[in-house]
Amino acid sequence: MLRKLLLIISIIGLQHSNGFGQTIILEGEKPSQAIAKHLYWVTDPDNNFSIEQVASESFQNRFQKNIQEVFNVGISHKTYWLRLEIQSKDLFARDWLLYSSYPFLDKVWLYQKNRFGEWKVEKVGILEEFEKKSIKHRYIIFPLETPDTLVQRIYIKIHSDTPIQFPAYIERGNYFAEHSRLSELYYGIFIGVMSLMFLGSIFYWIYFKDKDYLYYALFLLGAMIFYLSLSGHLFYFLWKKEGYWGKVFLGVGIGIWMIGAGLFTKHFLQTFRYFPLGGKIMQIYAYLGAWVAWSVFILPYQIFTIQIVILGNLGNLIITAIGIICWLRKNVFAKYFAFAWVLYVTGTLLLALSTMNIIPRTFITAHLGEISCMFEVIMFALALSYKSRIKSDKIRQDRTRSQQKLLEIQKDITRKLEIRVEERTRMLQQKQEEIEIQNEELKQQREELEASRDQLAEKNKIIEEQNLALKKYNENLEQIVEERTAQLKKANLELINQNIQLEQFAFITAHNLRSPVAQLLGLVSLFNVENLQDPLNAEILQHIKKASFAMQQTLQDLNEILEIRKGKNQNVEPINFSEIIEQVWEDNFKNETEVDLQIHLEVQEINFVKSYLKSILYNLISNAIKYRHPKRKPFIKITTKELPEEIVLSIQDNGVGIDLKKHRQKLFGLYQRFHLDKEGKGMGLYLCKTQIEALGGRIEVQSEVDKGTKFDIYFRKILSEDVLSNA
Repeated sequence: MLRKLLLIISIIGLQHSNGFGQTIILEGEKPSQAIAKHLYWVTDPDNNFSIEQVASESFQNRFQKNIQEVFNVGISHKTYWLRLEIQSKDLFARDWLLYSSYPFLDKVWLYQKNRFGEWKVEKVGILEEFEKKSIKHRYIIFPLETPDTLVQRIYIKIHSDTPIQFPAYIERGNYFAEHSRLSELYYGIFIGVMSLMFLGSIFYWIYFKDKDYLYYALFLLGAMIFYLSLSGHLFYFLWKKEGYWGKVFLGVGIGIWMIGAGLFTKHFLQTFRYFPLGGKIMQIYAYLGAWVAWSVFILPYQIFTIQIVILGNLGNLIITAIGIICWLRKNVFAKYFAFAWVLYVTGTLLLALSTMNIIPRTFITAHLGEISCMFEVIMFALALSYKSRIKSDKIRQDRTRSQQKLLEIQKDITRKLEIRVEERTRMLQQKQEEIEIQNEELKQQREELEASRDQLAEKNKIIEEQNLALKKYNENLEQIVEERTAQLKKANLELINQNIQLEQFAFITAHNLRSPVAQLLGLVSLFNVENLQDPLNAEILQHIKKASFAMQQTLQDLNEILEIRKGKNQNVEPINFSEIIEQVWEDNFKNETEVDLQIHLEVQEINFVKSYLKSILYNLISNAIKYRHPKRKPFIKITTKELPEEIVLSIQDNGVGIDLKKHRQKLFGLYQRFHLDKEGKGMGLYLCKTQIEALGGRIEVQSEVDKGTKFDIYFRKILSEDVLSNA
């Protein structure tokens, strides 16, 4: 016990020590500061925290100190709050900016107080409206207000489906402008080089009819789309009002990049000759690129991001390995290719090391992705040029050797003819016949070779068709396995839910029967069996009767719940809403003349168990009447509406309401009561929920104290076979 107490005290002390950070001093002599290690952060798992809650002094102990050079939590569905403190030492330097050079975040909100002490918020990010930004720039950027030299506390709220990282800096406006101009200049050079390479590749493809240039152009196009999306340029120039398309185009760019890289590697390295397995792998990689470009529209973006990280890095390593293998197998123009990919992989590795602060993070290391990509495409261009030169030299050498060989043959024939002219004359006819026979044999051999080549092509076509069929079979098999796995998971979840409900029911049964049984045992022990005329025996018998009645009531309640769960006496039939509401009201509430009953029905009929629906209506209407507000005339509004797969019955009142923050978890529990001044057992809402869920439906509640309550019951339009079998 003492060890646990010491552990709790140490944790509280650690949290308290992390609650307050170092103040960032803003001075004109320091026009730029990296502020990552001055940040403190806290997780908002459900995106429920308000600025007032986060800024309260009691909340500060939850913040943790950021120890990374760049605040980086990777892919996360949670919301993160950052806190930093600033203090201006120079009243004449007020053009301070806070920015992040990583613009690919969905929503980033900055909270700072104005001179009146009120919280002011500015919202930026790729899903926020660009025109509302106070500074129109592709970066995540905010102007800082420093009206005096007092310490100010600033909060930043980040939520994004993209990887969350925040390389944060505070800079003077003129310093940032110069830095931004330099960055845009380098990006202009990068895109200019890539564009020239792209246009040149298209020209050479059209001129030479060489597919290597087409695949190279696809690779360049995908790389440009990817880097322009990741850097925020596409969002800045094209998608100012529709930031979602900036995220989509990043995925499309990666898909085109993978298609171009796979096909370019396969054809440029002539893998059919040097490494056939590598060619098949690259064909699959190109198909995966098509999937990536399409999956960005259907997959959740966080899953899509994990997918492209794995496929992108794995693809880089595989392509590099294929290039090296072809080079080792005497493919002379593969050395430029292999060197280009080694250069690119090295650049991305150094970029990752700079992000993890293993090497210094400078402008060069922060843009190693673009720099290594630019040098890679230049090396590819050299490789294409080298390959074309080798092809031209080989054609020229083959032509020269052929001419020389023909010349030597002609000289030899001439010499032999001169020596043996007479012999040739005599044997001319015989030789001519022999030549004709040889020509006929050559012709026959050529026809046999052409037939063999056609057969080989046909067999290759059959093999390719078989490979495609095998791949399709594998894809179908994976889909079947996924469907079976999903079915097993669903069944496991249903079993777990049933076990939990059984445990809860057993606990409630034991708890509610324990008290009357204990009372009976105690009263029996007090009963005077030796003197039956003892006056105390009569009083004891009255208490025994009362305890027995309480136990009987408990057993009846539990038996009713068991019958609902077992599905006894359930007959699903068409029920008219208007008729059953009128029947419940006339049978139970016709004397409630003060209640204003309003009924608006879009849907008139439903298939359900009539006894269940009457019980649900009775319990919810009686609760609305029982917990009416004492200071206003009660009203009850009953409506129905139709959804694509469900029918919704809503019952709304203006009663005293329920404190859902306090009681939501127990609201539908057995024997749960929240207004002890009213009669009741606490079974009504539990029965409603049990009866609704027995036929595959659900119930939701909205309520505010002193305003009223609304229950929404969702009935399934089409009852599934498992529900009907229970019914």
